[in-house]
Amino acid sequence: MEASYSVVLPTFACREEDALPRKEESGPSSHPTRPPELDAARWRREAWVRRALVALFLVPVLGAAFGLLGLSHDDVSSTSAGYELRVRYPKVSRGGLASAFDIYVRHEGGFDSPITLSIGQEYFTLFDLNGIFPAPSAETVDGDMVVWEFDPPEGDLLRVHVDWRVEPAVHAGAPGSVRLEIDGSPITQVEFETRLAP
Repeated sequence: MEASYSVVLPTFACREEDALPRKEESGPSSHPTRPPELDAARWRREAWVRRALVALFLVPVLGAAFGLLGLSHDDVSSTSAGYELRVRYPKVSRGGLASAFDIYVRHEGGFDSPITLSIGQEYFTLFDLNGIFPAPSAETVDGDMVVWEFDPPEGDLLRVHVDWRVEPAVHAGAPGSVRLEIDGSPITQVEFETRLAP
């Protein structure tokens, strides 16, 4: 009599979370392809910002084109008692640049006595002085003024040329003045101001 055998295979419970994930069915995308509608107020705001930025970049370009950022000169004059005082000065300059400074004194019939010119010391702080032509016959300091005395020139005109350059370390301008005196008597005065560009 033959014996019969039966094999019982073990069974394992499969938890739902251990099962392989099922591939979800593809469907229409949840992201819209049509661009969102523009907010009119925001669009106008951004347009003005762009215009402002363009204008900001154009300012230095236009300033340089019209010479507003470079070296420029101006003249100031005054007449009294038959004497004319005129000063040509740097209106706008920059550190390290040579800047022309000329003083003209005119008197019909010429000069019989020395000519005295007084310049505010504050203005001198802007410059590195190289020379004065013609050289003064005398030079003193009176309070906050530098005083130059010149011998009478031939003819009706005295021209004084000051050779100097703006100090490289100076970044702010200063006001200036020139006073004319004859025989110790004040005749007239002019005032001006030099600005320094960055």
